[in-house]
Amino acid sequence: MDKAIALAKLSSSRLNERLEAARFLASASSSEDVSQISDALSRETVTWVRTALEVALEHAEGGQSRNGSYAAAIELDYIEEDSSDLFEAVKAASDFFLHEFSGVVGRIDVYGSQEISAYDSSRTKRQVDILKMKLEAITKLSKASKPPALVELDLAELVQRLAHAWGNGAVSLSGPRPTTVMSDESLLEMIISQGLRNAVDATSKVATDTGASPIVVSWGVSDREYWVRVSDAGKGLPDDVESLFAIGTTNKRNHKGYGLPAARQAARSLGGELELRPGRRDGAIFEFRAPK
Repeated sequence: MDKAIALAKLSSSRLNERLEAARFLASASSSEDVSQISDALSRETVTWVRTALEVALEHAEGGQSRNGSYAAAIELDYIEEDSSDLFEAVKAASDFFLHEFSGVVGRIDVYGSQEISAYDSSRTKRQVDILKMKLEAITKLSKASKPPALVELDLAELVQRLAHAWGNGAVSLSGPRPTTVMSDESLLEMIISQGLRNAVDATSKVATDTGASPIVVSWGVSDREYWVRVSDAGKGLPDDVESLFAIGTTNKRNHKGYGLPAARQAARSLGGELELRPGRRDGAIFEFRAPK
């Protein structure tokens, strides 16, 4: 790409083209480009493109820092892009290790059931189950940490599909349809599914006793961000909510305690954040927000 093409692409209707152009200009702009970059910045509503345009404008004005956080953000983007090959290599090695180790643990489980009397109630079986849980958790955290592959998708359609799969009729939905966002579908699915899982677990008795919809999933988009909120009327949260995000922590029987940490990591991989807080009256609110 040359500078003339990059400046023209700042007016593109395609987000990926505007982002590519702004990132190119972050290191290639000069003083004669200030007016065009400023005009593009005044029109732009997507946070990631605005970030790159801020750095491009700084560069065009002679490198005088306009906002250090913008510069840091664009530098981080380049680091992440440059290190993608390294990430893929590490991921391939990790996947191989997990695959091989999972096979070993599986065989131990099979042989133990054949060779140890009362295996199902033995301490050996319990330790094998713990190993399986930890392998599953490592796999989930690895997937949550991957660089996002951004595509255009309908957030409303994704929420509706997941609510149908998890809610079994106990979920009501509230949000604009369609809601088009740029995101990574697999990471977004991991986040929303965890919110629904928590809500369904917390409201299982409420749903049975009242027949009402104790879970509400709402979503929306502004000029800067998109969000999903799962609200439930369940048993509520412990006083130390943040402790639930610690790996291996859970307040539910027979749960592994890795779902929330993985969901938060997925949120951060998308450049966003995940919050869990008490509801206004009772229950809990699970809320994810990310830049548009």
